[in-house]
Amino acid sequence: MFYEDTEEMVEKFITDPLNYATLFGYSGTYWDYVREIAKERGSLSGLINLSVSEAYVYTILQETGFKGYRLDGASQWIAKTMSMVSDLS
Repeated sequence: MFYEDTEEMVEKFITDPLNYATLFGYSGTYWDYVREIAKERGSLSGLINLSVSEAYVYTILQETGFKGYRLDGASQWIAKTMSMVSDLS
């Protein structure tokens, strides 16, 4: 995601991250698995660290070569999906 996508596609992804979650075979999306794990465990506490700042994520993406709308889109996507995961905890 975001390496080859057009600006329009990136905008769709960040506007609606739930419906653009990556499919993971026949059984659903990564988001389906995250919700399933959270439900089975009662929370995601101790399993994942969501205290990473948006600025740090942005810096990491820059260092890996993201630029322009792809950098902004990936940063926003990660921030939104981290918030979605946080809401499950």
